[in-house]
Order: sequence, then C-alpha cells, then structure tokens
Amino acid sequence: MSMWELVLVAVSLAMDAFAVAVAKGPCLTSRDDLKRVGMPLLFGVFQMAMPLIGWVIGA
Repeated sequence: MSMWELVLVAVSLAMDAFAVAVAKGPCLTSRDDLKRVGMPLLFGVFQMAMPLIGWVIGA
C-alpha cells in the first residue's frame, strides 16, 4: 500500500468519526461527562484498531 493510499484511508476514517461526533454531540447533556470523554476515546481506539486488524489479517 502506497503512502497516498494510507493517507486516503486515514482521512476517510477521520471523516467517519467526525460525522458521528457531529451527529451525537448535540444529544449529550451537561451531565454526560463520562460519555463526553469515553465516546471519543472509544472511537479513537476502534479507528486505530480496525486498520491494524485488517493489516494483520491481510499479511
């Protein structure tokens, strides 16, 4: 996989997470502090893990 393809995959994953955050953000109340920290953290972990899992399976 070339560097250009990796950049495109990274941008597309970031756009996916951004779209979910924009859609879910207004639904959170001021008391949902755990969700405000936990949701982005989980998104980041899964967005990092999915390409790595695909790379391991493909190799």
